[in-house]
Amino acid sequence: IPLTEAVQGDVAPAGHPIVKDSKDMLLARVLKDETGFSHAEIPTSMTCHLVGNIVVDESAKEDAEVRSAFIVRQARKLRDEAWWVGRRHDLMRRVDGQWRIAHRVVTLDTSLLPRGISIFF
Repeated sequence: IPLTEAVQGDVAPAGHPIVKDSKDMLLARVLKDETGFSHAEIPTSMTCHLVGNIVVDESAKEDAEVRSAFIVRQARKLRDEAWWVGRRHDLMRRVDGQWRIAHRVVTLDTSLLPRGISIFF
């Protein structure tokens, strides 16, 4: 996940990736989750995703670029609350007549992440 940092003046943004998932990495995450040894929240968080500003470019025959903005709210145990705002850039690929995520880049509008993040943006 490349980071965006709000700074004054002519300073290049941080932009160093924390998570840059490919389809293989997403598959590995799912397989790890199915082992039962992944991070777990007990009780589970209450999360809400709001996605907007969706732009779809289907200029290629089998691929489509999709850009969107999102807000995610996570609340735990009615005390802890976290908000994330950012953008997604997805490359969607048609496989057997269905759209699948081939590549995803998530850019958060923050430079601080919690220790135990367990949300798919």
